[in-house]
Amino acid sequence: MSASLKFLVLSAIQEVHPTRLQGGWRKIGDYSVNFEDQISYGRFSKVYSGTNSRGVKVAVKVLPKREIMSRTRKRDLEREIQNLRALKGEPHIVNLLEVYDSHTHYYFIFERLGRDLLDVIEKRKFLTEESAKPIVRDVALGIQSVHSKGMVHRDIKAENILTGSKTKICDFEFSQSLPLKGYIFRSCGSLWCIPPEMIKKKGYREEVDIWSFGCLVFRMLTGIPPFSGPDNRLKALGKRILENNRRPIPENLSSDAKDFLEALLQWEPDKRPTIQEVLNHPWLG
Repeated sequence: MSASLKFLVLSAIQEVHPTRLQGGWRKIGDYSVNFEDQISYGRFSKVYSGTNSRGVKVAVKVLPKREIMSRTRKRDLEREIQNLRALKGEPHIVNLLEVYDSHTHYYFIFERLGRDLLDVIEKRKFLTEESAKPIVRDVALGIQSVHSKGMVHRDIKAENILTGSKTKICDFEFSQSLPLKGYIFRSCGSLWCIPPEMIKKKGYREEVDIWSFGCLVFRMLTGIPPFSGPDNRLKALGKRILENNRRPIPENLSSDAKDFLEALLQWEPDKRPTIQEVLNHPWLG
């Protein structure tokens, strides 16, 4: 990130001094946050419910500064803010409203949506094709927005898909702008959805999002991640991905659904469809 761009990103963060309200509520800038109502969590952060001055519900991601002391984590934070601002207003990307900075924490204020998709899958066990299609199309449209901005998300998974009146992609911690030429080499994301080229530490581009999307759709339609097995520890799971030792696609799925999954989960990156080709697939027609 250039020095001028870094300045623009960091200058958009507003300094704030949280004040205590009644109960577990605190005032963070223009928002009231209920620290007794945790609605989600991440590797380094927790998400709480809140409201703006008009009573509209928001979600507040609270990130302790002690968790981002390394240079890599600081770059990730800068990129996350930069990319979310670049995607502001995209209909299938969660909307970042404000970022606040106190002495000890960062506070990301997001629009409030419904449950994450993992919660939906676990409660239903799996989704029928007809109930899955609108969600799959919305996620694909979100990925299209990311790729159209020259970015890659790198962590498409059920926990990062928020449902509600619209389905939206969230959590851009690992998102990165693609180089005009060449590849990205950093391994990141969640092993359930990580592509083989990332495990092999080979260079990659936006095709990694197509693979992860395929893992997501497989889990939606079956209730089970495609590379899960009797041993789901890191080494064993990575070995199955590298050997392409995938669970079989259930026979009860339609031929279009089977073809859709096979296309997304192509082991060779250059054989995977583009996101536009995904949206044009007959299963989503």
